[in-house]
Amino acid sequence: MVSPLDTYETVKKLRKAGFSEKQAEAQTSILASLVEEQLATKVYLDAKLRELEYRLLLRLGGMLAATAGLIVGLVKFLK
Repeated sequence: MVSPLDTYETVKKLRKAGFSEKQAEAQTSILASLVEEQLATKVYLDAKLRELEYRLLLRLGGMLAATAGLIVGLVKFLK
């Protein structure tokens, strides 16, 4: 996965701020790991969206079935 964090630029900025090369690389590595852990990917979001659509479809189907049953019951009751 390509990191959304520009690690080269981050190391450069840390070096400019006075960090040693080793410190800048370690800090950047930790920061990149945290960013990647918390980042939702398009694949993940697509899967969650499909899951929610499926759950919504099931609920809607259940409500339609219940409504149809209620209408049929009322029609029989009113005859």
